[in-house]
Amino acid sequence: MVYRKLCLIIAILMALLCGCGKDGVIKDRDQDSYNNNGSIENTGKVQNQEMKNNGYGNLINGGYAIYDNGYIYFTNGFAPDLTEADCKLYRVNYDWAEPTKILDDTAEGINIVGDWIYYINLSDGHKLYKARKDGTQRMMLHDERCSTIYVQGDWIYFSTWFVVGGKIDGDLYKMKIDGSNKEKLSDDCAESLIVKDNWIYYLSEEYVPGDVIHKSYLYKMKTDGTEKNRISDEEMHSFVLYDQWIYFTDHNDKMYMMDISGNNKSLITEDKVFNFNTDGKWIYYCNLSDFEKLYRIKPDGSGKEKLSETRSPFIHIVGDWIYFIYLHKDDMAPFRIKLDGSEEDYADPNVNQNVEDKEAKDSANDNGGNLPKVLFNAAKYGEKALYLGMPIEEVRRLLNEKGEETYEIERTSHPYDWRYGNRIFDMRYYIIEFDREEKIYEIYVNDNIPTERGLKFGDPIERMEELYGKNYNKRPENGKTYFNYDMGGYNFWGYFNEDNKLDLWVLTVKRDIDAELQTWEGTLKYSEFVPPDQNMFYTIRIHKENNEYYGDISINGFQTKQRIRTKVVGDKAAINLVFETYLPDNMLETYGEGDILLKLERKDSKVYTTWFCLKPILLENNDIQGVYFEY
Repeated sequence: MVYRKLCLIIAILMALLCGCGKDGVIKDRDQDSYNNNGSIENTGKVQNQEMKNNGYGNLINGGYAIYDNGYIYFTNGFAPDLTEADCKLYRVNYDWAEPTKILDDTAEGINIVGDWIYYINLSDGHKLYKARKDGTQRMMLHDERCSTIYVQGDWIYFSTWFVVGGKIDGDLYKMKIDGSNKEKLSDDCAESLIVKDNWIYYLSEEYVPGDVIHKSYLYKMKTDGTEKNRISDEEMHSFVLYDQWIYFTDHNDKMYMMDISGNNKSLITEDKVFNFNTDGKWIYYCNLSDFEKLYRIKPDGSGKEKLSETRSPFIHIVGDWIYFIYLHKDDMAPFRIKLDGSEEDYADPNVNQNVEDKEAKDSANDNGGNLPKVLFNAAKYGEKALYLGMPIEEVRRLLNEKGEETYEIERTSHPYDWRYGNRIFDMRYYIIEFDREEKIYEIYVNDNIPTERGLKFGDPIERMEELYGKNYNKRPENGKTYFNYDMGGYNFWGYFNEDNKLDLWVLTVKRDIDAELQTWEGTLKYSEFVPPDQNMFYTIRIHKENNEYYGDISINGFQTKQRIRTKVVGDKAAINLVFETYLPDNMLETYGEGDILLKLERKDSKVYTTWFCLKPILLENNDIQGVYFEY
């Protein structure tokens, strides 16, 4: 039940940062791989190996911080309106003392080579800039929108990024560090761009016209643009190249490893991982399965431990510090913590004071400072309480009256998730998700808000049983105890931590799967004639089995016989048929788990089809939404 709720942070940050690159991660221990870090001297505070950790992983996590020659350079947070925030480039000593502003630009993809800083300027439309390390001689190198940058030697490798007709597009280039000799290497919109041993490694999103998703795959090519090849057919969200191994997260956000040739895949952790970084000894990751808390785990999957209770996306390793972006409700402030989890604090004293002032102000307005301004106890707080089924406009009114600020976004999980596209309010203490009718479907509480019966964070299971009884389901999950009460029209569920203390509770409306999908039961048919003399017959039998709905697809024609089972995902208005397995007598295997084969949608008593992975044979039928199947 701890699903990909907070993968939507991607959508938050994409909105706030106006389109920075994706969150891939790459890292390598070889000295040659860290030419972008400038010279590194041994201060005696960390080992030489640790001081090389300013390269791959940091850049792919956004490149907001870098260690160079005894100093840490970092971007001082983000806010929805960059012009009103102190989102500038700063420099501090190794111990985070004596902050000095270097540039007024909001910098991303920070590279340092010699005396120069190279960066993507978010303050100027994601254009490519460089400046001296003291902030002087600032100049623009490229005036197109850039998504990723890597500087090695005398060359800058970068990718442009734009959207045309809903399609993400771009090109991969290189040019000299003075802006000359620009050369197009590929028409790929490259993400997670890394250069090592005369090879460029990158993720490239592949798009099929009419499809609703982009899939990213790992490629490599020579630095002159030749010998491009796909390393793996695994769909990836992020990756780390370390020695002869590739660490990566797949489309389900699980972390795996495989060898550099794309073979010998093995699972590292079942946790859902937003993004990650490594120093070779440990992998540090933002754990979506535990509200984006900071964890570390050894590359072989052993030694897993939580380092921080703070939400911690975009993990950078600078010396023996971790820098990340702390998500506060008003902005995103820079945070730092030692690699062992000690000395956690804001990265800059000015940021520290600003956030403390905000939290103090919030606390003063929070009913004595102990509870948030919006509560869920209708019996006690009446109209001041949120409730399941509450319309979105009423929620907005209540939050506005209380001065509660929200991040209002849409769910960005895979389209075969029935919740795809649902609107979500990401609050300071809790998350509200709405259904397709824009009524509250779920209230997801991740801070110390008591339940209506008075169960509080930190209470033991015995206290819950006193308040709610012992008639509930429970099971162990990843060291925690999951519980679930059937409350009639909704479920009350959550988790107790390893110390038997409550650290999450959720209210979720029960889904009536029959009311949503039963109207689709039956057999739909479609046929087409393919000149000169071929007929193709398509049949979809939608039925219920073990409380789940399936669509069994049969395709028959000349030298064609396909038998496919799909999972029906959606509601009474529209469904996706998502590949699950092949059935007996199938002759052709072309799909993978999770592929959307087609979408069916009811309009004016007719069923409209949008073709995805499954296509009709006639080219003129491809990618056209229309009436094909009939009962």
